[in-house]
This record gives sequence, C-alpha cells and structure tokens, in this order.
Amino acid sequence: MTKLFIIGADFNFEEQEMIKESQKIFDESYFFALSDLYFELGQITKVMVKTGDLLEKIDNESIVYVRRTRDYQSKIVALLNLFKKRNVKFSDFYEAIVSNLDKSIFLPSLESKLISNVSPTHFLRRHELASIDFGQLKFPCVTKPIFGRHGNGFMKHDSLSALKKFLQNIDHDFILHPFLDIEAEYRIFVVGDTSLGCVRKIPAKNSLVANSHAGAKFEKTLLPLKFHKESIRLCQESGVEIGGLDFVRTKQGEYLLLEINRCPEFRAFTVAMKKNVAKIIVKYLRSKVL
Repeated sequence: MTKLFIIGADFNFEEQEMIKESQKIFDESYFFALSDLYFELGQITKVMVKTGDLLEKIDNESIVYVRRTRDYQSKIVALLNLFKKRNVKFSDFYEAIVSNLDKSIFLPSLESKLISNVSPTHFLRRHELASIDFGQLKFPCVTKPIFGRHGNGFMKHDSLSALKKFLQNIDHDFILHPFLDIEAEYRIFVVGDTSLGCVRKIPAKNSLVANSHAGAKFEKTLLPLKFHKESIRLCQESGVEIGGLDFVRTKQGEYLLLEINRCPEFRAFTVAMKKNVAKIIVKYLRSKVL
C-alpha cells in the first residue's frame, strides 16, 4: 500500500490541496503537524504523533514530504537523521531541508553565467557589524533577513546615515546588497527535472516587494528554454526537488538570482498558469515510491 506523509509547521492551501490530490493516487495519505510530533527515547527511538509511533506506519512503499519547518528546525533535523538511519524515503534532499532557507548557506555555492548572484552581496551577522567597511558600500542599498519570508523585513537605504540608523536596532542576521533597478521579476516553478512554467511577479503599487502576500500579481509569461533548464539545474544543485526560483531582469539587461524557495506556496502560481500544481507535485512524489 502506497502512503504519502506530509510533515510541516502549516496546514494551509498547499498542504490541503496536496492531501486532496494524494487521496486519488496514494492508498493512504496523512498530514502531521510538527507541533504535535515528539520523540520518545529508549533502546529504539519512537516518533510519537496522536495515532502512535510514526515510524511504525512508514514502510518501503511510503514517502515523506517535508514542508516548511518554521520554528521546529531542530526537531526536523533529528527526524531526518532517524529517517536516514531507517532508510525512509523523503523529499526534498537532506541538505536543502536542514539549511532551513538560510540564504547564507546555499547562495554562495550557486554559480551561473545566465542567472548570476547579485554582486556584491554581504551576509552579516549581528556580532559582525563592527567589521562592515562602510566606505565600500554603494547607495542605495537594501537589507533583508537571511531567513526571509513573504518579503518581510525588506528595506531600502538611500544613504549611509539611513543604513547606520537601521543597524542601531538590528535584531537579526541579514543580507546587504545594492538596490537593483528592476525591469521585471520572475519565478520558475520546478518539480524534479521539469519546469512548470514561468510567471512574472508584478509588485503592488508603491511596493518594492513582488510577493503575492504583499499584493503582487502573478502573470504567465514566456522566457527562452535556457532559463527553464538553468532553473532546474540550480534547484538540483541546491538539493531542492520542489522549488521556485526567483530572479530579476534589470534595466541594464542582467538576469540576477534572488533566491530559491524550497516547497514554495503555489496558490498564485496555480491561478496564473492554470495548472493543478498540487496534482503535479503529488504525482512526482508517487513516482518516487514505484
């Protein structure tokens, strides 16, 4: 009997749609919230959920899809270590999940001539602020949290004095790079070795953030095949099987990488592309247990 287990911190549109679609092609499907999961230690470790030991339910015809972990990162790392020991199939790959969307971990290793990293980019920890060489910075510049979500915390700084004022009250690690003169922002959605297409992300009026939660519109658009192939390659390099690659085209004609979203939200993409993204993801996961 084939089984799909979705584990994550949230049970939102994406998780609900995947459970609905999985009931059509898996024999059994479950969602378990990380908040309800705990370890029972002994000679053999048990992973306890409301219905008993999760590990007793998982067999060689099962796959676990790890969604967003939020504040439960140490719990998911411990769980994945157990999964590896017990030969449990899971997605994404280990290195992508344990990095927990930390851009300072995965962005430096991504190299592309087609969709380059923004240069210069600085990853700054709170305890490293004294080492900033302000004389080397270009303005305007932007700061954003290393652990970003929905564009929260994105700030533009037009001058050195504005940046220094911001740094006086900083309470998180952050990324600093030049402000980009953006002509268009894109997302290519990748599942395995397939691109589901590309959308253009159009920010809401007076917003610098092209995120659907900030009011951005997603519109289907066409880009040359090379961008889709490169997006697949970059996701695979990052250990991301199901992801959204966000990048921009500047007014100078450069294509620059913003980030790769592991297990991205896909309601807006589904509407724009008129594709059942949940169904495609579930079919991909089903193929991994054949």
